[in-house]
Amino acid sequence: IPSLTLGSVTEQAFAAAYFDAERFPTATFTGDIERTEAGYLARGRLKIRDIGKDIRLPFSLTIKDDIATMTAELSLSRLNFGIGETIIDERSLGFTTTIAITLTAQRRP
Repeated sequence: IPSLTLGSVTEQAFAAAYFDAERFPTATFTGDIERTEAGYLARGRLKIRDIGKDIRLPFSLTIKDDIATMTAELSLSRLNFGIGETIIDERSLGFTTTIAITLTAQRRP
């Protein structure tokens, strides 16, 4: 979590009322992957602030030579993870956020 960059509110986002980065420095996702007609789907549990929620993460995967690239997009409600619960006016802090994911992996010899 401390590696996130959130513009001018980065430091505020690490505070106890939001990500509480000092107590919960990591977010984790553990799941199973299946191939679908549209690409791939990871079903599993996302844990932020020690609160776990089951999610479905559709993603695309391309493999060229020894490089694999995964891309995905996911919408989440911050309230489901206890982030900014005291801010109930969505004009101040939106309830839903879109997370764009790009991962690149290289096969080891």
